[in-house]
Amino acid sequence: AHIYLDAGGAPAPTPVASTTVVIGPNAQFYTATFATPVTVNGTFYLGLDSSSNNIVLNSLTTGASGVGFWRDPPNGVPNWTQSGLIDRPSYRVNCTGAGTFLTPALGNVGLPQLGGSYDVTLSDAVSGSVAALLSGMSNTTWAGGSLPAPIPSAPGCDLLVEPLVAAAAATPGANFTFAVPNNVALEGVEVFHQWVVIDAVNPAGYVASDAGRARIGN
Repeated sequence: AHIYLDAGGAPAPTPVASTTVVIGPNAQFYTATFATPVTVNGTFYLGLDSSSNNIVLNSLTTGASGVGFWRDPPNGVPNWTQSGLIDRPSYRVNCTGAGTFLTPALGNVGLPQLGGSYDVTLSDAVSGSVAALLSGMSNTTWAGGSLPAPIPSAPGCDLLVEPLVAAAAATPGANFTFAVPNNVALEGVEVFHQWVVIDAVNPAGYVASDAGRARIGN
């Protein structure tokens, strides 16, 4: 795994930091830890070396669009070229400063089965604070317009779900349990969740997590 600085709208030719990461068989987030502190400012890129002929695509099927790049120097493609296979690149950067994580992450325990329950969890959030779990029925529109919607004075943080309902919990260990009624009419209904955490790392004073989709009966 490599970190590249920006060079004219594409990754620089050589990385500023490198480490290893083990990629498992399932589509999920995997962690690469850089031992030496790496200073970045503005745009930077995260890359994976697949020269061992295994292909790893960092792309989601839904969410905000973006671009990815590829190159293959051994086979005559030395320069970075925009990829036609990556249209929703996704990664999380956990920046350590004063011993705290700055990028909260949404997770879950259990599945939204009829007559059951599931938990929406929060990790990598500042301790001793308060988090609000936003829940709604859409991840494309809300009362203020379309989604994702930038959060004012919170660079890099977007509202990703319709905030119909909010529930507060203390950090660390924020968690909220949703009970699913045993009603077949709810089969296939989708609910969207996102955490917002009070954290004085920007003028707004809070940061947002990624979002999750709960499809009842799945």
